[in-house]
Amino acid sequence: MEKEEKQKEKKKTTGANVVWIAILALFAAPIGAPILISILIVLLCAALCAALLDMSVFLIAVVGVAAGIKMLLRGILAVSVSFGGFCFITGMGVFMLGISILCAVFGVYFAKWMGRLFVWCTRKVTKKGGSRS
Repeated sequence: MEKEEKQKEKKKTTGANVVWIAILALFAAPIGAPILISILIVLLCAALCAALLDMSVFLIAVVGVAAGIKMLLRGILAVSVSFGGFCFITGMGVFMLGISILCAVFGVYFAKWMGRLFVWCTRKVTKKGGSRS
């Protein structure tokens, strides 16, 4: 039994195996390195798209607040001209303010979710998926 274990150890550490592994690594490097770089670039582009999407949601919220305030003031100024116009324009201003607040809240939650997703993916890639505390 001890003889068989020694023979297995000798087979594992022979110089021929090391040479074959080195040759395979040399032949795989021109193919593997560009594929790895391409995968990293695609992942970076996906992260950039998610960040830009979140920034656009916040931009929509800011523009909506500005437009809502403007419409609210226009509606108040239109009360002397037409009561129906006053109600419509003021209502649209309040509606835009509400939608803008919802966009801002959605943007915050989306940013939190993307941050957690990024941490989860990083743990998976680095194999450090420990327990969450």
